[in-house]
Amino acid sequence: MKAREQAVPLELKRDAKVAKGGVRLTVMDEAGQPVAGARIARFARWDDFRPSAPMDSGLVMFSMKGPVPRTGKRGTVTLKPGQIIPGKPSKSRPIWPIVVIHEERKLGAIRSVLPATAGRSGKLTLQPLTRVRGKLTSTSLDKLGQTLHDGRAEALIGKLWPILSLSDRPRYELFLPPGKVTLRGGSEDTFSGWKKLNIKPGQKSINVDIDLPANRIARLIGKRAPEFRNIVGWNKFGPTTMKALRGKVVVLDFWSVYCGPCVACMPLLMKLHDTYHAKGLEIIAIHNDDVKTWKELDGHCRMFAKDYWGGRELPFRVAIDNGDRTHIPGFPKRFVLYGHMTANYGIWRLPTTILIDKQGRVVSTFDVRIDPKQVAKRIERLLRRP
Repeated sequence: MKAREQAVPLELKRDAKVAKGGVRLTVMDEAGQPVAGARIARFARWDDFRPSAPMDSGLVMFSMKGPVPRTGKRGTVTLKPGQIIPGKPSKSRPIWPIVVIHEERKLGAIRSVLPATAGRSGKLTLQPLTRVRGKLTSTSLDKLGQTLHDGRAEALIGKLWPILSLSDRPRYELFLPPGKVTLRGGSEDTFSGWKKLNIKPGQKSINVDIDLPANRIARLIGKRAPEFRNIVGWNKFGPTTMKALRGKVVVLDFWSVYCGPCVACMPLLMKLHDTYHAKGLEIIAIHNDDVKTWKELDGHCRMFAKDYWGGRELPFRVAIDNGDRTHIPGFPKRFVLYGHMTANYGIWRLPTTILIDKQGRVVSTFDVRIDPKQVAKRIERLLRRP
């Protein structure tokens, strides 16, 4: 079945009154009344953090560029070309998600859309959202004497991943419209756990717990970090090895220019570099095979430096992983990933950030977005040790 047949498409028609590549959308509730104040995004995230965490809980929505648009009093909004939907078709990514949510009324809809160069318009009916939540556990991680500290869950609708839940505890909570959904639960130290749901109209809430298998990184805790191998290219700071970095605290950040949270993390990593590099911290960002050459990656980085990084280029080493299909060591043969470094560390989601001590041993993973102060304290403790 094709991806566009799996996700419900947004019905649009050509409209000469709409700018090329733009979309005029009228949003209504099930009674046919206009919904004012609904937000339209490419991606949405329901955050669930402790009150002491630096990040707020609640709904966060993301556009491709510019602020997230809202519907007006008549329930209408005009989406500019490239704001939510690309202004022209792409062979590499033919369909895109569009997420419409009114947070206070708990109404929403998720659709797939095909980019087009012509101006279009259409109508969309929002339905009551169902609260989906549960605990995340890991029987295999328990056997390693390790504990889950965080949690996330993504909602797969067709071939699209339009909604995520992020928490600083091993649990998740998100709000979804009716329909068939596959939940993918995860944590810093686990592979994915999956659950299929069929959310019926009118359901108020669903509780689904997900058990997560320990991943490659969890099995590396306390062991030597795998060496840099099969790197396609390095930035101007040049290559290095894990052996050469002994005596320094190392942070490995696995990322991609096509990963919004990855790009957003870079200023936080720059701050760690600025504070601790002179004291013995080395940060190395390892890009996956979404780009093939340093010239290609450098073009993206220059754009991000201008738009998101305060005009700064990355002040630490950046390496590009190859894209070879590689078996994950210590797992059955069917466990493969693309990229030598990606597979040897078992990186299944981005960003993933790994902390390594002065002896070259893997200490833990961390998410610098959730609690930068705690991350800094962990780095300081390692820097003080011989």
